[in-house]
Amino acid sequence: MYNLFIIDKGRKEIKNLLLQVEALDLSGVNFIGSATSAKVALTEIQRKEPEILITEVDMEDGKAFEILSSIDYFNRPKTIFTSKYQERALEIFDYEPVDFLLKPFSMNRLQQAIEKAIAVIKEQEHQKQVTMTNQDKILLEGVKRLYIVDFNDILRLEADRNFSHVYLQNGDKYLLANNLGQITQNNTLFPLLRCHRSHLVNANHITDFISIKQQAYFILTDGTKVPISRSKKNEMLQWLTSNK
Repeated sequence: MYNLFIIDKGRKEIKNLLLQVEALDLSGVNFIGSATSAKVALTEIQRKEPEILITEVDMEDGKAFEILSSIDYFNRPKTIFTSKYQERALEIFDYEPVDFLLKPFSMNRLQQAIEKAIAVIKEQEHQKQVTMTNQDKILLEGVKRLYIVDFNDILRLEADRNFSHVYLQNGDKYLLANNLGQITQNNTLFPLLRCHRSHLVNANHITDFISIKQQAYFILTDGTKVPISRSKKNEMLQWLTSNK
């Protein structure tokens, strides 16, 4: 059973969306609550811990981004953003959305988005089971082959359009078939931090956090500087404070 939480601007919008969800041919989705403000939503999500979140980007007292930024990275629900503004699709990129629904959206698009969220959750559950047999290894899908590497050998990953590069301690560099969002979603057991839309870092290799004026970056064990985006700065600092 996957618990669903809904955030929208008003009770009418939430009621209409819930009616749509209930009319879909879905099994295993359980509605557990809703909110019309960012403040209430954050409290309820932290208390109820839903697996799936459908949220309007803009609310009266803030944005959905602020809610997600306040939730521990590895405890965030799989999020489907909604908005009547197409440009919001670009703003949500750093928050690794499962999907973006442009209002008004069809029942078919809503079902596709929720099924996609369920598929991501199931894949993560599968990864956890696989990892239990060898908790020091991580499986990475290359363009031409699969790589099984010791997690601690990974320094960082960098986006390359729809692909990505992984950099290892020994100097090796592999081209991977997945983008950073897919890699993050499929490997929740390992502390890979999305500090920038183009960068993932292995938290075990962070030696320093540098912030000068509006710029921030991590220093890794090999001396590499990895930039931290402005939208991720507080989240990364919060994570380091809690886990280092």
